[in-house]
Amino acid sequence: MISKANDKRYDVGLFYTPTLGEMRKMVQRISRPGKLKITHAFGDVADKQSDPENRYATFQVASQFNCLEFVGPAVTPEHGVTGYINDRTQGPACSISCGPATVFRNYFAKTRNKQYGQTKDDMIDCLRDVSKVLGNTNNSLYEVKGGYTLANNLQLKELNATLADLKAADRIDEVRKALRVGVHEGVQVTSTKWGKSPVNNANQKVTQVFASACAVAYNLPTPPHMWKDFASLILEASYEATLCAAIIAAHKNCGRDGSNKVFLTLLGGGVFGNDIEWIVNAIRTACQRYEDYALDVRVVTYAGKPNSLLAEMVRRYNKE
Repeated sequence: MISKANDKRYDVGLFYTPTLGEMRKMVQRISRPGKLKITHAFGDVADKQSDPENRYATFQVASQFNCLEFVGPAVTPEHGVTGYINDRTQGPACSISCGPATVFRNYFAKTRNKQYGQTKDDMIDCLRDVSKVLGNTNNSLYEVKGGYTLANNLQLKELNATLADLKAADRIDEVRKALRVGVHEGVQVTSTKWGKSPVNNANQKVTQVFASACAVAYNLPTPPHMWKDFASLILEASYEATLCAAIIAAHKNCGRDGSNKVFLTLLGGGVFGNDIEWIVNAIRTACQRYEDYALDVRVVTYAGKPNSLLAEMVRRYNKE
């Protein structure tokens, strides 16, 4: 990508939105024997993206199901990306740090209707295949608006009944396999400190995985427990897809520099209202599935002590 403002060239890498099922097949062809380990990491994730020791590492980005960073379901791609600076959360921090790649996903990524660039009428929808599996025609179970999941009590009741039927038929994994994430490989890190500190090393590149969780808290007064089954499936698939992307990145980069590292966030925590127990269980499940791969998994806490449930899970995993 060439900037008209300064005539500089930036590497925006390769962006695609695979399903978890597709990523599982890719990983099956990769041999990276070793032992997955989990540790805590602390501080600003943008600083970690710019650290030369983390070159070629994989970073999970808390996003929406359109692979963008909207502060609410009413926002559209036409609002652009400059407003990200006002949302001081993990997703915008990662996106601003790799600014040119963010511009690409908003204005040049291929959409559902094969046009280039997202618009209010044609956005990436990483739940589209999940909706097909569930039979979510005419938004009968939930609506995806601006990348956010919205549903009322009646819809959630029907959604939970559908999930129960799939589980009884031993088909629940079809939901996980249908989830898509945005994988942006080899993107150039251009800044830290919310754009205030430029990164002038064109070789500082990372892989970003744009994953979302259900927007539970955006649906109040719908009881959060009604979201548990669906939200947990989405979290499980999102974390597994992130680890798959990390295995693929490590393979493509031959394990050099920081390519064995993957930085996770507490996806769906905070304003999205996903229960920390759902999140921690999803991280554990994903790590156990890929425990025989040489991955250095780091769960990032911005400030303070790690959540107690997370800390206990990490402690127990490393003792097993």
